[in-house]
Amino acid sequence: MNGADKIDWRNVRIDIEKLTEYLLSVTHPRGRSKAAYFYTLGFDLSNAADFIAALVKQASNGVASILEETTYGQLMKVEGIIIAPNARRAIIRSVWLVKPGERNPRLITAYPLKRRFEK
Repeated sequence: MNGADKIDWRNVRIDIEKLTEYLLSVTHPRGRSKAAYFYTLGFDLSNAADFIAALVKQASNGVASILEETTYGQLMKVEGIIIAPNARRAIIRSVWLVKPGERNPRLITAYPLKRRFEK
C-alpha cells in the first residue's frame, strides 16, 4: 500500500470502547482533556453514535497523509473539519491504523489542532 489514496475512508473502524473509555472519558488519564474538548462541542456518552458519524465524515472529507510505518501497519493522520451537535465546525486531527493487507483504517485517537475552529 502506497498511502492514503488506496485506503477506504468511507468504511473506517471505530470501536465504541475507544470513545466511551478514552475519547469521551472524563476519568481516563490521557483521554480526559480530549473528552473535555469534545464535550464543549456537544459530544458526550449519550450521543456517541453521532460522534462516530462525525468522525467518519471527517475521515472521508479531510486531508489524509502517512504519519509513519510501524510493524503494526501504517499510521495515518487526517486533518479536517468535524461538525458538532452544537453546530460548531472544529478542526481536528484523527489518527488511524491501517494494518498490512487491509484498506479499512481503525481509529487510534482524535484531538483538536491549534486552530480549533473554522473561521
